[in-house]
Amino acid sequence: MFSSLASPDLLLIFKFTVTPILVGLASLSARRWGNTVAGLITGFPLMTAPIAIFLTIEQGAQFTISASIGILIALVGIAVYALAYVVAAHFVAWPFAIAYAYAAFFSASWLVAPYLTTHVTAALAAYLAIVISIALMPRNRSAGVPLQVPSWEIWLRMFSTAAMIALVTSIASMLGPTWTGIIATIPIMATIMVTFSHGRFGRRPATVFMRSMMLSMFSFATFFVVVAYALQWLNPLHAYVLATVTAVALSPIVVRIDRALTS
Repeated sequence: MFSSLASPDLLLIFKFTVTPILVGLASLSARRWGNTVAGLITGFPLMTAPIAIFLTIEQGAQFTISASIGILIALVGIAVYALAYVVAAHFVAWPFAIAYAYAAFFSASWLVAPYLTTHVTAALAAYLAIVISIALMPRNRSAGVPLQVPSWEIWLRMFSTAAMIALVTSIASMLGPTWTGIIATIPIMATIMVTFSHGRFGRRPATVFMRSMMLSMFSFATFFVVVAYALQWLNPLHAYVLATVTAVALSPIVVRIDRALTS
C-alpha cells in the first residue's frame, strides 16, 4: 500500500486533503464537547503522524526511525511549552503567553537535543517531561464549556495543517532526521485552539485545554516509540496500524488514572 502511494500525484492529494480533513473533524468534535475533549483530541498526533507517513514514503523507513528521536525530543519541548503558556496566562494576554510558550518550546528542544541521541533516552525524557508538566498544572474539575469555534477558524486550522505538512516534507532532506522530527512536532494546532479559547473564554478554559492535551501526549509519545521499533521489523502499513491501535488504547487508561489520582 505504501509503495503505491509513492506517486507524486497521490502524495499531493494526501498532503493537502486527507490530513487537513482529519484536523477539521477533530475541531468540529471539540466544538461539540468542549475544552477537555478539545485538548485530548489535539494531543493525538493528527499532524505529526501524517508527516511521518509521508517521510516514510518519500525518505524511507530508516529516515523516519531516526526522525522519531527528534519527535520525542520535541515532546519535551511541548511539555515546557504547555506549562509556560499556563504560567504566563496568569500574568499576560494570550499573544504574549504564546510568545513565551514558543520560546520555551524551541529553547527546551535545543537544549536537550544534544543529550537525547537514542530512542530510549528520548522516550524516557519525553515521558518524564509530560508527567512533570501535568503535575505542575492546576486541575479544573469542570469539563469546560463547549468551544463555539466559527467556521473560518476551522478552515484556518486545516490550511495551517496542510501548509505545515508541505513545508516539513519539502525541507526534510535539508534539516536532517532529528530536526525534521522536532519541526514536524511544532504545536500549531494547539496554538490555534488554545489562543482562541483564551481570547474568547479566558485563561481557565485555556488551562483545561492544555492539561487535557498533555494527558494525550502519553499516547503521542507511545505512538512514535512503537513506530520507531515496529518499522525495523514490520512493513510500514502494519507498523503504523500497530502504533495507532496502541496509542488509541492507551488514551482512556491515562484519563482514568488521572481521574483516580486527582479525585
